Amino acid sequence: KELPDTRLTIVGTGREEPKLRELAEGFNNIEFMGYKQGDDLKRIIADASFIIVPSEWYENNPMTVIEGYMQGIPVIGSAIGGIPEIIENGRTGYTFTCRDKNDLIAKIKKASCLSDTEYTQMSISAKKFAENNFDEEKYYNKLMNFYIQIINNRIKSN
Repeated sequence: KELPDTRLTIVGTGREEPKLRELAEGFNNIEFMGYKQGDDLKRIIADASFIIVPSEWYENNPMTVIEGYMQGIPVIGSAIGGIPEIIENGRTGYTFTCRDKNDLIAKIKKASCLSDTEYTQMSISAKKFAENNFDEEKYYNKLMNFYIQIINNRIKSN
């Protein structure tokens, strides 16, 4: 209600959904999409300006962030768990203090005020972050090098 000009699309389900739907009654700027996957989810992400990850859980590497970045969509996420490690504040998105409604509102307003050039740069940075950190082949090679290093260290210590 503090952001009447901002459209919010909620994707997913869970035990809090009925409560959220009740809170959202009467607001024309909030849409519940339910559970989505595959091409439907990709299309929803591609149409977003930002993805908001309001996690209250200590997630290590949420797929929601990765899915957004892979399509060049910046993320606004809770500063909890591993989320702040994969959101470069002001570069690939913004973090906000977990459970702090006012901080979240401030970050949404900040994101809404970006110029086209600033937004494009943030989108490019998000995509590049994903390519550098989540590309299957690059990740596989990093992981294999890590294993080789561990094995070599183990051999040397024996």
